Amino acid sequence: MKTSPSVQDTIWRLRVDLVSAKALLLVGSSAAEEEIDPDVHLFFYDRYWRLAALYEKAGRRRRATKLRARAEHHLSFCPRGGPPYAAASAAQVPRPSIRTLARGRWTPADSDDAA
Repeated sequence: MKTSPSVQDTIWRLRVDLVSAKALLLVGSSAAEEEIDPDVHLFFYDRYWRLAALYEKAGRRRRATKLRARAEHHLSFCPRGGPPYAAASAAQVPRPSIRTLARGRWTPADSDDAA
């Protein structure tokens, strides 16, 4: 599940992603919710891993090792095996659409035909 940094990734952009996500967690979380959603942990894992790869590329191995440890920490909170793929396969195949020509016809006003 390792991701490599893309061309658009920069150290500052990834840092801003991490800081803004942490700020949103502080603002959006309530006292009743103590656990973070696994998707959020997966987001943090991805950003820390990409940031570590950029630091590794820049020659800062000690910082990259620390960031990889943080990434692995967040990955430990994610469920293994991926999303539940069985739910989509259990859905029925949709029926083809039915076209109906539903036009009325003009009838004289003095007609006894109610339909």
